[in-house]
Amino acid sequence: MEIPPNLPNDFDLPASLGNLKNSLKWLRTETKAVSEREPPKFDQLKKAIAALAQEKTAKHIFCPDEFLRQWQELLAKRRTSLEWRVVRALCWEPSIATEINFHHYLDQAWPELNPRALRGLIIVCHIRWSKELAQSQMIEYVRQRLAGYIGPNRTLKRWRDAAAMILGYQGTLKFGKEIVRQKLSIAEACHQWQLDEQSKYVSEAVEIATDMCLSSQRSATCDIQYLLGLLGWKNWLKESFKRVISLAITHERAQHDEQWRERLIVFVLNHEWLGDPRLRATNWVGVSTEARKRFIQWLSKADIVFFFDHVLRHHDPHGRRNFWLRYVGSLAQSRPLLRHDDETRLANEIKRKRGASVSYGRINGVASSFLLDFGSIIAVEFSTSGAIYFYKRQIFNTIVPNFWQWNEFSERNLKRSDDNAGRIVHRGDWQSEAANILAKYGIRPDR
Repeated sequence: MEIPPNLPNDFDLPASLGNLKNSLKWLRTETKAVSEREPPKFDQLKKAIAALAQEKTAKHIFCPDEFLRQWQELLAKRRTSLEWRVVRALCWEPSIATEINFHHYLDQAWPELNPRALRGLIIVCHIRWSKELAQSQMIEYVRQRLAGYIGPNRTLKRWRDAAAMILGYQGTLKFGKEIVRQKLSIAEACHQWQLDEQSKYVSEAVEIATDMCLSSQRSATCDIQYLLGLLGWKNWLKESFKRVISLAITHERAQHDEQWRERLIVFVLNHEWLGDPRLRATNWVGVSTEARKRFIQWLSKADIVFFFDHVLRHHDPHGRRNFWLRYVGSLAQSRPLLRHDDETRLANEIKRKRGASVSYGRINGVASSFLLDFGSIIAVEFSTSGAIYFYKRQIFNTIVPNFWQWNEFSERNLKRSDDNAGRIVHRGDWQSEAANILAKYGIRPDR
């Protein structure tokens, strides 16, 4: 028998074991690297799961005029019943859903409402919210319906468990406290509780929350950033907003905390309902007289500091800065007037402070100027240390018809030697001389 030739050995055991060892070594290295990596966060998945857990905001149901006519026909006994689709839409109509007759009809014809109709009744109560409504028999009917709800709707169950806040007589007080306790923005609070941000209920709660931030009990911990967030809410009633802004301006923190005050000044000057009271006086109707006066004092103080610290570059050997700061409480208005060179040099400083304090004009001359208006008398200072010029109101008005004009002022006109009520050179006991002129017009230093 022929013996077959030796075939080559394709299975090399040592070589295969070596490959296997190398594979295991690679696998161990990769496994260790994976274990040391930060585990995947699955952010999008988490957001999707969180969204599934939230109840969707109920969309308002539009109520056609035809449905309103059907309701009037029912009241006039020309109709005996209403279809469910009509009833559901009427539950979202403020003019109908807050009528006691409508609730009497619901008790008789539709004792069980679906979640959307019930949510409509509650939202309508918030839209029409008032102290009278909160104590009415109508809202008691709605409270009873909410208390009896046993369905799966998460929003209604949460409202039911917090019924004293959602529909109680002191509901807005409780909601206001909840907003402040969690330091929520109004949008966050309304989203959390699925409430209509434009309702009277929320508006009243926001006013209460802001009052709480400004209360004496919380004055030491009042966070200006959070307060400005509440004041910056877009759905304020103008009358309520101006009442609260008056409290903020006269608040003790505004007097003693410079950073707190500066943040408030920037907010007020840039608010469409307010702005600079010296320029937009009509906007300040509704703000308390004390708040308006104090705010102008803040602006005047800022003008004085700007002029003597920046225009004069702290070069004030005669102590003019401190002298005028003693009279801030008597100033009706003030305004720095910058010559071209000073305006160019101070461009960055002006840009930094824009909206916070400086409201300057321009002057044609060799010196920048500073107008201090005390009502019956006006003082004019200059960046050179020459003299102060005082003018009676009537005379000054002929020289400067518009205190806030954008046209260039004339240095020459502000140094009238014939019409002034006094000219005090900055030397010797000039401060006593200036104080005597001011005292003749009832202007005295602040206490």
